[in-house]
Amino acid sequence: MTVAFVVVGAMLSAALAQSRDRLVIALPIDITIPDLHKGSGLPAFGAVAQIADPLVLERDGEIEPWLAESWEYTDGGRNLIFKIREGVMAHDGTEITAEDVAWSINRFRDISIGRSSLAVVTDVVALDDYRVQVSTEEPFAPLLATFSYTLIGVYSKDGYDAAGSDEAFSLHPVGPGPYKFAEWVPGQRLVLEAFEDYWAGAPAIQTVEFRVILDEAARVAALEAGEVDAIHAFAPIEAERLATNPEINVINPPSAGFIRFNMNTQRPPFDDPRVRRAMAHAIDREAINEAIFLGTAPVAHSLVPAGTFGYTEEFDTYDYDPERARELLAEAGVPDLSFELAYGAGRYLLDSEVVTIVQAQLAEIGVTANIRAMEWAQFSEYIRQPPAESQTQMNLTWWRSVNGDPDSAIGVFTAAEMPPAGNNPTYYESEEFERLYAAQQTEPDPDARRELLRDLQRVLMEDLPAIPMYQQPQLWAARSDVVGLEDVITPLSTLRPIHTVTIE
Repeated sequence: MTVAFVVVGAMLSAALAQSRDRLVIALPIDITIPDLHKGSGLPAFGAVAQIADPLVLERDGEIEPWLAESWEYTDGGRNLIFKIREGVMAHDGTEITAEDVAWSINRFRDISIGRSSLAVVTDVVALDDYRVQVSTEEPFAPLLATFSYTLIGVYSKDGYDAAGSDEAFSLHPVGPGPYKFAEWVPGQRLVLEAFEDYWAGAPAIQTVEFRVILDEAARVAALEAGEVDAIHAFAPIEAERLATNPEINVINPPSAGFIRFNMNTQRPPFDDPRVRRAMAHAIDREAINEAIFLGTAPVAHSLVPAGTFGYTEEFDTYDYDPERARELLAEAGVPDLSFELAYGAGRYLLDSEVVTIVQAQLAEIGVTANIRAMEWAQFSEYIRQPPAESQTQMNLTWWRSVNGDPDSAIGVFTAAEMPPAGNNPTYYESEEFERLYAAQQTEPDPDARRELLRDLQRVLMEDLPAIPMYQQPQLWAARSDVVGLEDVITPLSTLRPIHTVTIE
Protein backbone atom coordinates (compact mmCIF):
# COMPACT_ATOMS: atom_id res chain seq x y z
CA MET A 1 0.00 0.00 0.00
CA THR A 2 2.84 2.33 0.86
CA VAL A 3 4.54 1.64 -2.46
CA ALA A 4 1.29 2.20 -4.33
CA PHE A 5 0.80 5.49 -2.49
CA VAL A 6 4.29 6.63 -3.39
CA VAL A 7 3.83 5.68 -7.04
CA VAL A 8 0.44 7.38 -7.28
CA GLY A 9 1.81 10.40 -5.44
CA ALA A 10 4.74 10.59 -7.82
CA MET A 11 2.39 10.34 -10.80
CA LEU A 12 0.22 13.14 -9.42
CA SER A 13 3.28 15.30 -8.77
CA ALA A 14 4.52 14.70 -12.29
CA ALA A 15 1.11 15.49 -13.75
CA LEU A 16 0.90 18.66 -11.67
CA ALA A 17 4.37 19.73 -12.77
CA GLN A 18 3.42 19.10 -16.38
CA SER A 19 0.16 21.01 -16.05
CA ARG A 20 1.95 24.00 -14.50
CA ASP A 21 4.13 24.27 -17.58
CA ARG A 22 1.01 25.43 -19.41
CA LEU A 23 -0.41 28.92 -18.98
CA VAL A 24 -4.07 29.38 -19.92
CA ILE A 25 -5.37 32.92 -20.43
CA ALA A 26 -9.08 33.44 -21.08
CA LEU A 27 -10.00 36.27 -23.45
CA PRO A 28 -13.38 38.02 -23.86
CA ILE A 29 -13.30 38.06 -27.68
CA ASP A 30 -12.59 35.60 -30.45
CA ILE A 31 -9.17 35.34 -32.06
CA THR A 32 -10.27 35.83 -35.64
CA ILE A 33 -6.96 34.79 -37.23
CA PRO A 34 -3.42 34.07 -35.95
CA ASP A 35 -1.95 36.74 -38.25
CA LEU A 36 -1.22 39.96 -36.34
CA HIS A 37 -1.42 42.06 -39.50
CA LYS A 38 -4.93 40.81 -40.28
CA GLY A 39 -6.57 40.43 -36.88
CA SER A 40 -8.99 42.68 -35.03
CA GLY A 41 -9.70 43.24 -31.35
CA LEU A 42 -7.16 44.54 -28.86
CA PRO A 43 -7.04 41.64 -26.37
CA ALA A 44 -6.66 39.18 -29.26
CA PHE A 45 -3.78 41.19 -30.70
CA GLY A 46 -1.76 40.49 -27.56
CA ALA A 47 -2.15 36.76 -28.13
CA VAL A 48 -1.09 36.58 -31.77
CA ALA A 49 1.66 39.17 -31.16
CA GLN A 50 3.67 36.50 -29.32
CA ILE A 51 4.52 34.92 -32.69
CA ALA A 52 5.92 38.15 -34.12
CA ASP A 53 8.23 40.62 -32.36
CA PRO A 54 8.16 44.44 -32.09
CA LEU A 55 10.98 46.76 -33.05
CA VAL A 56 10.63 48.79 -29.85
CA LEU A 57 8.62 48.71 -26.63
CA GLU A 58 6.87 51.53 -24.78
CA ARG A 59 6.76 51.76 -20.99
CA ASP A 60 5.47 54.78 -19.09
CA GLY A 61 5.82 57.03 -22.11
CA GLU A 62 9.44 56.00 -22.77
CA ILE A 63 10.66 53.97 -25.78
CA GLU A 64 12.93 50.97 -25.18
CA PRO A 65 15.01 49.05 -27.75
CA TRP A 66 13.79 45.57 -28.61
CA LEU A 67 14.28 43.90 -31.99
CA ALA A 68 15.86 47.20 -33.01
CA GLU A 69 18.86 47.77 -30.76
CA SER A 70 19.26 51.44 -31.74
CA TRP A 71 18.01 54.13 -34.12
CA GLU A 72 18.95 57.49 -35.56
CA TYR A 73 17.39 60.28 -37.60
CA THR A 74 18.83 61.69 -40.81
CA ASP A 75 17.81 64.31 -43.37
CA GLY A 76 16.53 66.70 -40.73
CA GLY A 77 14.32 64.07 -39.14
CA ARG A 78 12.73 62.84 -42.37
CA ASN A 79 14.45 59.45 -42.19
CA LEU A 80 14.30 57.13 -39.18
CA ILE A 81 16.95 54.40 -39.43
CA PHE A 82 16.63 51.30 -37.23
CA LYS A 83 19.66 49.12 -36.47
CA ILE A 84 18.38 45.53 -36.17
CA ARG A 85 19.97 43.09 -33.72
CA GLU A 86 22.24 40.58 -35.37
CA GLY A 87 21.74 36.86 -34.92
CA VAL A 88 17.98 37.01 -34.21
CA MET A 89 16.46 33.74 -35.39
CA ALA A 90 12.95 33.06 -36.62
CA HIS A 91 10.93 29.94 -35.87
CA ASP A 92 11.90 28.44 -39.25
CA GLY A 93 15.62 28.66 -38.44
CA THR A 94 16.36 31.64 -40.69
CA GLU A 95 17.90 34.88 -39.47
CA ILE A 96 15.81 38.03 -39.21
CA THR A 97 17.42 40.78 -41.28
CA ALA A 98 16.52 44.25 -42.47
CA GLU A 99 14.74 42.69 -45.44
CA ASP A 100 12.32 40.88 -43.11
CA VAL A 101 11.70 44.07 -41.14
CA ALA A 102 11.09 46.27 -44.19
CA TRP A 103 8.80 43.63 -45.71
CA SER A 104 6.85 43.28 -42.44
CA ILE A 105 6.34 47.03 -42.08
CA ASN A 106 5.19 47.36 -45.67
CA ARG A 107 2.81 44.42 -45.28
CA PHE A 108 1.35 46.12 -42.19
CA ARG A 109 0.95 49.34 -44.20
CA ASP A 110 -0.90 47.45 -46.92
CA ILE A 111 -3.35 45.24 -45.02
CA SER A 112 -3.59 46.01 -41.29
CA ILE A 113 -6.63 47.52 -39.61
CA GLY A 114 -4.13 49.84 -37.90
CA ARG A 115 -2.31 50.94 -41.04
CA SER A 116 -3.42 54.58 -40.68
CA SER A 117 -0.92 54.88 -37.81
CA LEU A 118 1.83 54.90 -40.46
CA ALA A 119 -0.03 57.06 -42.98
CA VAL A 120 2.78 59.64 -42.84
CA VAL A 121 5.34 57.08 -44.02
CA THR A 122 6.30 57.39 -47.68
CA ASP A 123 8.90 54.63 -48.00
CA VAL A 124 10.43 51.72 -46.07
CA VAL A 125 13.63 50.12 -47.39
CA ALA A 126 16.46 47.89 -46.20
CA LEU A 127 19.74 49.81 -46.45
CA ASP A 128 21.86 46.73 -45.76
CA ASP A 129 21.53 43.48 -43.80
CA TYR A 130 20.78 45.16 -40.48
CA ARG A 131 19.57 48.70 -41.18
CA VAL A 132 16.05 49.73 -42.16
CA GLN A 133 15.13 53.24 -43.25
CA VAL A 134 11.62 54.63 -42.71
CA SER A 135 10.98 57.89 -44.57
CA THR A 136 8.41 60.67 -44.25
CA GLU A 137 7.90 63.84 -46.27
CA GLU A 138 8.30 66.01 -43.18
CA PRO A 139 9.76 65.30 -39.72
CA PHE A 140 7.23 63.47 -37.56
CA ALA A 141 8.09 63.45 -33.85
CA PRO A 142 5.74 60.57 -32.83
CA LEU A 143 7.13 58.20 -35.49
CA LEU A 144 9.49 56.26 -33.22
CA ALA A 145 6.78 55.73 -30.60
CA THR A 146 4.40 54.53 -33.30
CA PHE A 147 6.57 51.46 -33.82
CA SER A 148 5.70 50.29 -30.30
CA TYR A 149 2.13 49.77 -31.55
CA THR A 150 1.43 46.08 -30.96
CA LEU A 151 0.13 45.50 -34.49
CA ILE A 152 3.41 46.47 -36.17
CA GLY A 153 5.05 43.09 -35.60
CA VAL A 154 7.98 41.63 -37.52
CA TYR A 155 7.59 38.28 -39.29
CA SER A 156 9.90 36.06 -41.36
CA LYS A 157 9.75 36.80 -45.08
CA ASP A 158 11.32 33.40 -45.77
CA GLY A 159 8.52 31.83 -43.75
CA TYR A 160 5.99 33.78 -45.79
CA ASP A 161 7.53 32.71 -49.09
CA ALA A 162 7.69 29.07 -47.96
CA ALA A 163 3.98 29.14 -47.05
CA GLY A 164 3.14 29.56 -50.72
CA SER A 165 0.34 32.09 -50.29
CA ASP A 166 -0.74 34.95 -48.08
CA GLU A 167 -3.70 32.92 -46.84
CA ALA A 168 -1.52 29.95 -45.90
CA PHE A 169 0.89 32.18 -43.99
CA SER A 170 -1.97 33.83 -42.09
CA LEU A 171 -3.09 30.40 -40.86
CA HIS A 172 0.41 29.43 -39.70
CA PRO A 173 2.53 32.57 -39.29
CA VAL A 174 6.28 32.39 -38.68
CA GLY A 175 8.16 35.04 -36.76
CA PRO A 176 10.99 35.63 -34.29
CA GLY A 177 8.70 36.03 -31.24
CA PRO A 178 8.91 34.14 -27.93
CA TYR A 179 6.26 31.59 -28.94
CA LYS A 180 5.66 29.49 -32.06
CA PHE A 181 2.28 28.78 -33.59
CA ALA A 182 0.91 25.36 -32.60
CA GLU A 183 -2.88 25.31 -33.02
CA TRP A 184 -5.77 27.62 -33.76
CA VAL A 185 -9.41 26.60 -33.37
CA PRO A 186 -11.69 29.53 -34.31
CA GLY A 187 -14.02 30.48 -31.49
CA GLN A 188 -12.15 28.26 -29.03
CA ARG A 189 -8.39 28.71 -28.61
CA LEU A 190 -4.95 29.63 -29.88
CA VAL A 191 -2.12 27.42 -28.62
CA LEU A 192 1.52 28.49 -28.76
CA GLU A 193 4.72 26.60 -27.95
CA ALA A 194 7.89 28.12 -26.50
CA PHE A 195 10.61 29.15 -28.94
CA GLU A 196 13.77 28.06 -27.16
CA ASP A 197 16.01 30.19 -29.38
CA TYR A 198 14.20 33.45 -28.67
CA TRP A 199 16.85 36.15 -28.76
CA ALA A 200 15.75 37.71 -25.43
CA GLY A 201 15.83 34.35 -23.61
CA ALA A 202 13.89 31.11 -23.73
CA PRO A 203 10.32 31.47 -22.39
CA ALA A 204 9.79 30.32 -18.83
CA ILE A 205 6.55 28.48 -19.71
CA GLN A 206 6.46 25.80 -22.40
CA THR A 207 2.88 26.16 -23.63
CA VAL A 208 0.52 29.12 -23.64
CA GLU A 209 -3.14 28.72 -24.50
CA PHE A 210 -5.34 31.72 -25.16
CA ARG A 211 -8.84 30.38 -24.57
CA VAL A 212 -11.92 32.17 -25.89
CA ILE A 213 -14.61 32.50 -23.20
CA LEU A 214 -17.07 35.16 -24.29
CA ASP A 215 -19.32 35.06 -21.23
CA GLU A 216 -17.98 37.11 -18.32
CA ALA A 217 -19.49 34.90 -15.61
CA ALA A 218 -17.99 31.82 -17.26
CA ARG A 219 -14.54 33.46 -17.40
CA VAL A 220 -14.65 34.37 -13.73
CA ALA A 221 -15.90 30.90 -12.75
CA ALA A 222 -13.12 29.26 -14.78
CA LEU A 223 -10.50 31.34 -12.96
CA GLU A 224 -11.91 30.56 -9.53
CA ALA A 225 -12.07 26.85 -10.36
CA GLY A 226 -8.46 26.85 -11.55
CA GLU A 227 -9.46 25.87 -15.08
CA VAL A 228 -7.63 28.94 -16.42
CA ASP A 229 -4.71 30.89 -14.97
CA ALA A 230 -5.72 34.42 -15.97
CA ILE A 231 -8.70 36.32 -17.37
CA HIS A 232 -9.39 39.72 -18.85
CA ALA A 233 -12.47 41.98 -18.80
CA PHE A 234 -14.99 41.77 -15.98
CA ALA A 235 -17.11 44.14 -13.92
CA PRO A 236 -15.63 46.14 -11.03
CA ILE A 237 -18.00 44.41 -8.60
CA GLU A 238 -16.36 41.12 -9.59
CA ALA A 239 -12.94 42.70 -9.13
CA GLU A 240 -13.90 43.69 -5.60
CA ARG A 241 -15.06 40.16 -4.82
CA LEU A 242 -12.08 38.44 -6.46
CA ALA A 243 -9.70 40.66 -4.51
CA THR A 244 -10.84 38.95 -1.29
CA ASN A 245 -9.68 35.56 -2.60
CA PRO A 246 -6.08 34.90 -1.46
CA GLU A 247 -5.55 32.61 -4.45
CA ILE A 248 -6.29 35.36 -6.99
CA ASN A 249 -4.57 38.65 -7.79
CA VAL A 250 -6.60 41.43 -9.44
CA ILE A 251 -4.65 43.60 -11.87
CA ASN A 252 -5.81 47.05 -13.04
CA PRO A 253 -2.88 48.46 -15.04
CA PRO A 254 -2.80 52.03 -16.35
CA SER A 255 -5.10 52.50 -19.32
CA ALA A 256 -4.32 54.28 -22.57
CA GLY A 257 -8.00 54.97 -23.06
CA PHE A 258 -10.41 57.27 -21.31
CA ILE A 259 -14.10 58.05 -21.49
CA ARG A 260 -15.19 61.56 -22.38
CA PHE A 261 -18.40 63.49 -22.95
CA ASN A 262 -18.14 65.26 -26.31
CA MET A 263 -20.06 68.49 -26.92
CA ASN A 264 -20.97 69.81 -30.36
CA THR A 265 -19.13 73.12 -30.35
CA GLN A 266 -20.83 74.31 -33.54
CA ARG A 267 -24.40 73.97 -32.34
CA PRO A 268 -26.34 75.48 -29.41
CA PRO A 269 -26.14 75.19 -26.50
CA PHE A 270 -22.53 73.97 -26.55
CA ASP A 271 -21.25 76.55 -29.01
CA ASP A 272 -20.79 78.69 -25.88
CA PRO A 273 -17.69 77.61 -23.88
CA ARG A 274 -19.34 78.82 -20.67
CA VAL A 275 -22.02 76.16 -21.07
CA ARG A 276 -19.38 73.50 -21.70
CA ARG A 277 -17.49 74.54 -18.57
CA ALA A 278 -20.71 74.54 -16.57
CA MET A 279 -21.28 70.90 -17.49
CA ALA A 280 -17.80 70.01 -16.26
CA HIS A 281 -18.44 71.66 -12.89
CA ALA A 282 -21.83 69.96 -12.57
CA ILE A 283 -20.54 66.41 -13.04
CA ASP A 284 -18.97 64.70 -10.02
CA ARG A 285 -16.41 62.48 -11.73
CA GLU A 286 -14.92 61.06 -8.53
CA ALA A 287 -18.39 60.05 -7.32
CA ILE A 288 -18.87 58.16 -10.59
CA ASN A 289 -15.55 56.38 -10.10
CA GLU A 290 -16.46 55.32 -6.57
CA ALA A 291 -20.17 54.57 -6.99
CA ILE A 292 -20.10 52.80 -10.35
CA PHE A 293 -16.54 51.56 -10.79
CA LEU A 294 -15.66 50.99 -7.13
CA GLY A 295 -12.47 53.00 -7.47
CA THR A 296 -11.14 51.20 -10.57
CA ALA A 297 -11.66 54.13 -12.98
CA PRO A 298 -9.44 57.07 -11.91
CA VAL A 299 -10.64 60.51 -12.95
CA ALA A 300 -9.18 61.74 -16.26
CA HIS A 301 -7.67 65.20 -15.86
CA SER A 302 -6.75 66.04 -19.45
CA LEU A 303 -7.83 65.35 -23.01
CA VAL A 304 -4.43 63.70 -23.37
CA PRO A 305 -4.33 60.15 -21.93
CA ALA A 306 -2.60 59.78 -18.57
CA GLY A 307 0.92 58.39 -18.75
CA THR A 308 1.63 59.56 -22.29
CA PHE A 309 4.53 61.81 -23.20
CA GLY A 310 3.93 65.41 -22.09
CA TYR A 311 0.81 64.65 -20.04
CA THR A 312 -0.12 67.22 -17.40
CA GLU A 313 -3.06 67.62 -15.02
CA GLU A 314 -2.41 71.28 -14.24
CA PHE A 315 -5.17 72.66 -16.46
CA ASP A 316 -8.04 70.62 -15.03
CA THR A 317 -9.70 73.37 -13.01
CA TYR A 318 -13.13 71.76 -13.12
CA ASP A 319 -13.75 70.62 -9.58
CA TYR A 320 -17.24 69.46 -8.75
CA ASP A 321 -18.94 72.80 -8.03
CA PRO A 322 -22.70 72.94 -8.75
CA GLU A 323 -22.90 76.58 -7.69
CA ARG A 324 -20.21 77.61 -10.16
CA ALA A 325 -22.06 75.62 -12.83
CA ARG A 326 -25.24 77.59 -12.15
CA GLU A 327 -23.31 80.88 -12.35
CA LEU A 328 -21.83 79.98 -15.73
CA LEU A 329 -25.23 78.99 -17.12
CA ALA A 330 -26.70 82.28 -15.90
CA GLU A 331 -23.85 84.20 -17.56
CA ALA A 332 -24.54 82.33 -20.79
CA GLY A 333 -28.24 83.13 -20.56
CA VAL A 334 -29.41 79.50 -20.45
CA PRO A 335 -30.63 78.86 -16.88
CA ASP A 336 -33.20 76.29 -18.07
CA LEU A 337 -31.02 74.09 -20.22
CA SER A 338 -32.26 70.94 -21.95
CA PHE A 339 -30.35 68.80 -24.45
CA GLU A 340 -29.87 65.29 -25.81
CA LEU A 341 -27.19 62.97 -24.38
CA ALA A 342 -26.55 60.13 -26.84
CA TYR A 343 -24.46 57.00 -26.41
CA GLY A 344 -23.89 53.61 -28.01
CA ALA A 345 -25.55 51.39 -25.42
CA GLY A 346 -23.30 48.62 -24.16
CA ARG A 347 -20.24 49.70 -26.10
CA TYR A 348 -18.29 50.71 -22.99
CA LEU A 349 -18.17 49.21 -19.53
CA LEU A 350 -21.21 50.27 -17.45
CA ASP A 351 -22.00 53.11 -19.87
CA SER A 352 -25.74 53.01 -19.12
CA GLU A 353 -25.06 53.50 -15.42
CA VAL A 354 -22.71 56.39 -16.19
CA VAL A 355 -25.17 58.37 -18.33
CA THR A 356 -27.92 57.76 -15.77
CA ILE A 357 -25.92 59.16 -12.87
CA VAL A 358 -24.75 62.11 -14.99
CA GLN A 359 -28.38 62.82 -15.87
CA ALA A 360 -29.20 62.90 -12.15
CA GLN A 361 -26.24 65.15 -11.31
CA LEU A 362 -27.21 67.63 -14.03
CA ALA A 363 -30.80 67.63 -12.79
CA GLU A 364 -29.51 68.95 -9.46
CA ILE A 365 -28.62 72.25 -11.15
CA GLY A 366 -31.83 72.36 -13.19
CA VAL A 367 -30.42 70.91 -16.41
CA THR A 368 -32.38 68.27 -18.32
CA ALA A 369 -30.30 65.68 -20.17
CA ASN A 370 -32.52 63.54 -22.38
CA ILE A 371 -30.76 60.21 -22.71
CA ARG A 372 -30.78 58.57 -26.13
CA ALA A 373 -29.50 54.99 -26.18
CA MET A 374 -28.53 53.79 -29.66
CA GLU A 375 -27.09 50.70 -31.31
CA TRP A 376 -23.38 51.23 -31.89
CA ALA A 377 -23.54 51.25 -35.69
CA GLN A 378 -26.37 53.78 -35.64
CA PHE A 379 -24.62 55.90 -33.00
CA SER A 380 -21.31 55.85 -34.86
CA GLU A 381 -23.01 57.17 -37.98
CA TYR A 382 -25.02 59.70 -35.95
CA ILE A 383 -21.95 61.43 -34.49
CA ARG A 384 -20.15 61.54 -37.85
CA GLN A 385 -22.57 63.64 -39.87
CA PRO A 386 -21.23 66.72 -41.72
CA PRO A 387 -21.12 69.80 -39.45
CA ALA A 388 -24.07 71.53 -41.11
CA GLU A 389 -26.23 68.41 -40.80
CA SER A 390 -25.17 67.20 -37.36
CA GLN A 391 -27.90 66.83 -34.75
CA THR A 392 -25.75 65.53 -31.90
CA GLN A 393 -25.43 67.76 -28.85
CA MET A 394 -23.60 65.73 -26.20
CA ASN A 395 -22.36 62.18 -26.66
CA LEU A 396 -20.20 59.65 -24.85
CA THR A 397 -17.18 58.03 -26.49
CA TRP A 398 -13.79 56.55 -25.68
CA TRP A 399 -10.43 57.51 -27.13
CA ARG A 400 -6.86 56.40 -26.64
CA SER A 401 -3.18 56.56 -27.46
CA VAL A 402 -1.92 53.52 -29.35
CA ASN A 403 1.76 53.98 -28.52
CA GLY A 404 2.37 56.03 -25.38
CA ASP A 405 2.48 59.24 -27.40
CA PRO A 406 -0.40 61.74 -27.19
CA ASP A 407 -0.42 62.57 -30.91
CA SER A 408 -2.78 59.75 -31.86
CA ALA A 409 -5.20 60.81 -29.10
CA ILE A 410 -5.32 64.58 -29.56
CA GLY A 411 -5.26 64.46 -33.35
CA VAL A 412 -8.96 63.66 -33.17
CA PHE A 413 -9.63 67.35 -32.39
CA THR A 414 -8.00 68.63 -35.59
CA ALA A 415 -9.84 69.98 -38.62
CA ALA A 416 -8.51 67.00 -40.58
CA GLU A 417 -10.69 64.77 -38.39
CA MET A 418 -13.88 66.72 -39.05
CA PRO A 419 -16.80 64.40 -39.88
CA PRO A 420 -17.97 62.74 -42.00
CA ALA A 421 -14.47 61.57 -43.00
CA GLY A 422 -12.95 61.91 -39.53
CA ASN A 423 -13.59 61.07 -35.89
CA ASN A 424 -14.11 64.49 -34.27
CA PRO A 425 -17.54 64.27 -32.61
CA THR A 426 -17.06 67.71 -31.02
CA TYR A 427 -16.76 69.55 -34.37
CA TYR A 428 -14.11 71.63 -32.62
CA GLU A 429 -12.14 74.24 -34.58
CA SER A 430 -9.30 76.36 -33.21
CA GLU A 431 -6.48 78.08 -35.07
CA GLU A 432 -4.32 78.13 -31.94
CA PHE A 433 -4.84 74.41 -31.38
CA GLU A 434 -4.03 73.63 -35.02
CA ARG A 435 -0.82 75.67 -34.81
CA LEU A 436 0.35 73.94 -31.64
CA TYR A 437 -0.63 70.51 -32.92
CA ALA A 438 1.33 70.94 -36.15
CA ALA A 439 4.33 72.34 -34.26
CA GLN A 440 4.57 69.43 -31.81
CA GLN A 441 4.44 66.92 -34.66
CA THR A 442 7.63 68.26 -36.22
CA GLU A 443 9.55 69.34 -33.09
CA PRO A 444 12.62 67.07 -32.73
CA ASP A 445 13.70 68.30 -29.29
CA PRO A 446 11.81 66.38 -26.54
CA ASP A 447 11.86 69.24 -24.03
CA ALA A 448 10.60 71.76 -26.57
CA ARG A 449 7.93 69.34 -27.70
CA ARG A 450 6.86 68.78 -24.10
CA GLU A 451 6.26 72.53 -23.75
CA LEU A 452 4.22 72.59 -26.94
CA LEU A 453 2.11 69.72 -25.64
CA ARG A 454 1.65 71.58 -22.37
CA ASP A 455 0.33 74.63 -24.23
CA LEU A 456 -1.84 72.42 -26.37
CA GLN A 457 -3.46 70.87 -23.30
CA ARG A 458 -4.02 74.33 -21.85
CA VAL A 459 -5.92 75.37 -24.97
CA LEU A 460 -7.99 72.18 -25.01
CA MET A 461 -8.91 72.37 -21.34
CA GLU A 462 -9.84 76.05 -21.59
CA ASP A 463 -11.94 75.57 -24.73
CA LEU A 464 -13.20 72.22 -23.40
CA PRO A 465 -14.74 70.62 -26.50
CA ALA A 466 -15.07 67.46 -24.41
CA ILE A 467 -15.12 66.64 -20.70
CA PRO A 468 -12.47 64.07 -19.72
CA MET A 469 -14.32 61.69 -17.43
CA TYR A 470 -12.34 58.66 -16.26
CA GLN A 471 -9.75 56.16 -17.33
CA GLN A 472 -11.39 53.10 -18.80
CA PRO A 473 -10.67 50.15 -16.46
CA GLN A 474 -8.83 47.27 -18.11
CA LEU A 475 -9.26 44.67 -15.42
CA TRP A 476 -7.28 41.44 -15.41
CA ALA A 477 -7.03 38.73 -12.76
CA ALA A 478 -4.63 35.83 -12.35
CA ARG A 479 -4.06 32.91 -10.03
CA SER A 480 -1.62 33.87 -7.30
CA ASP A 481 1.07 31.52 -8.62
CA VAL A 482 1.27 33.42 -11.93
CA VAL A 483 4.18 35.84 -11.66
CA GLY A 484 5.00 38.76 -13.94
CA LEU A 485 1.78 39.07 -15.93
CA GLU A 486 1.20 42.63 -14.72
CA ASP A 487 4.56 43.65 -16.21
CA VAL A 488 3.64 42.65 -19.77
CA ILE A 489 0.13 44.12 -20.04
CA THR A 490 0.14 47.27 -22.17
CA PRO A 491 -2.11 50.30 -21.59
CA LEU A 492 -4.14 49.08 -24.59
CA SER A 493 -4.82 45.68 -22.96
CA THR A 494 -2.52 43.91 -25.38
CA LEU A 495 0.58 42.03 -24.25
CA ARG A 496 4.28 42.68 -24.61
CA PRO A 497 6.46 39.57 -25.12
CA ILE A 498 5.45 37.20 -22.31
CA HIS A 499 8.60 35.06 -22.15
CA THR A 500 9.32 36.30 -18.60
CA VAL A 501 5.95 35.28 -17.14
CA THR A 502 6.31 32.29 -14.82
CA ILE A 503 4.17 29.94 -12.75
CA GLU A 504 5.59 29.23 -9.31
